[in-house]
Amino acid sequence: MADVEQLAHVAMDAVTQKDWEKCVAHAEQIQDEDNRKEILRDVMLEPIIITLRDDDSDWGDEQDDENIFFADM
Repeated sequence: MADVEQLAHVAMDAVTQKDWEKCVAHAEQIQDEDNRKEILRDVMLEPIIITLRDDDSDWGDEQDDENIFFADM
């Protein structure tokens, strides 16, 4: 385990400030692209609103449920 810790410290010390700046810039670029895509998705997709009323559906009628279960017998 001590070897792994030592290797981790060596690897972290090998990262230069320029390397870190490149990684941060790349991550920010990916995040900006993702934000633009999300905005476009929100604009392109219209909200879907479904309003259910008691009289719009016969689901839940006990008589219909019995007919479904006993129709195959």
